Amino acid sequence: MNTSRKASSRWGAGLLAALSATVMLASSGALAQSKSVKLVSDPYPPYVMDEPNSKGFVTEMAIKILKDAGYQAEYVNVPYKRALAGLDEGAYDGLLAVSPGREGYTYPENGFGTLQTAFFVMKSSAWEYKGKESLSAVTLGVIDGYEFSGGETGGFKLDDYVKANKANSKLVQPNFGTDALERNMKKLADGRISAMVEDSSVFWYTAKKMGMTDKFKAAGTLNAPEKLAVGFNLKNPRAKELAKVISDGVQKLKDSGEYKKILDKYGLK
Repeated sequence: MNTSRKASSRWGAGLLAALSATVMLASSGALAQSKSVKLVSDPYPPYVMDEPNSKGFVTEMAIKILKDAGYQAEYVNVPYKRALAGLDEGAYDGLLAVSPGREGYTYPENGFGTLQTAFFVMKSSAWEYKGKESLSAVTLGVIDGYEFSGGETGGFKLDDYVKANKANSKLVQPNFGTDALERNMKKLADGRISAMVEDSSVFWYTAKKMGMTDKFKAAGTLNAPEKLAVGFNLKNPRAKELAKVISDGVQKLKDSGEYKKILDKYGLK
C-alpha cells in the first residue's frame, strides 16, 4: 500500500510538474508573441528601403521606437497588396509610411513627417493635372493597391477614377510587385505611360538613384501635405496600443535629437 501510494504521489507530482512546465512555456510563448511586431510595406524610399545598410528613415525610427519600448520589431518586404491582405489576416502588425485615411485603420497622433502626392511627366510633356477631365488625356501609371487621398474637388476622387478605369489600359496601368515604382518610372521614360502619380519625395529620391532626374518634371499636386505615419489594422487587438507607442516614441526621438540624426543619415531635413 505504501509503495503504491508513493508511486501514485510521484506520478501526481510529475504530472503537476509537466503541466506547470507546459503552462509556463505557453505563457512565455504568448508573452513573446505579444511583444513581437512585424512592420510591412513594399520599398518606398526614402521612407522604407530594403538595402543592407539602409532600411529607410520611417522603418529605422519605427523599429527603434518599438525596441526601446521593449518590443521585438522587424520589417517585412512584400508587395503592397500582399501587405494589405496580411494585415487583414493578422500576419503583420503595422503598415509603414502611409497617410491616415484608410478605412479600418488607426494611426499615431504624432507622424514622422509629411507626404504629398503629385503627378509626374516627361520634361517634354505639356500636360498638367487640372482635375478629373485632364486625366483623359494621359495614360496614368499607378501601383496596384495604393489609395490616393485628395483629388476630391467637385466630388471627384482619384481612387474612384483608378478603380473605374483599371481595365482600360489607355487610361490606367497598374503595376505590381516590390519594384513597381521603378518599373513605372521606366515605363514613363520609355513612353509606355504618359504620366504617373506618386509621393513627391519618393519619386525624386528614386529618380536620383536611377540617374533619371533630368528626364522628368512635376505636373501638379493631388493634395496638400499629409501626415506620414504607420497604420495599424483595427482587427489587430494591439492596434491602438501600438499606435500610442509609436506616437509617444516619435516625440521622444524629436526631444532627444535622435530624429534629426536619423534624417541627416538620409540627407533629409
